[in-house]
Amino acid sequence: DSDDFTQFEEDGVIARAVNRIKEGIEYTEDYERFLFGSDWPLAPIDAYADFVAKLFPSEHHDAVFRENAKSLFNL
Repeated sequence: DSDDFTQFEEDGVIARAVNRIKEGIEYTEDYERFLFGSDWPLAPIDAYADFVAKLFPSEHHDAVFRENAKSLFNL
């Protein structure tokens, strides 16, 4: 829940996870391979979206949160 995400942030868990995951993302060298998935109801959408936003450079947020899915699903 949101309280867990807040505690994870305070404990540095989020920062450590972001750093590890970013290494894998950077290895692919292609931000078009990623889509946002909310994982709801396992995680609160707002907190999870904030977490995912930390994984990608801001210039790729539109692709990860919207355009890649539109392209994949021909929307």
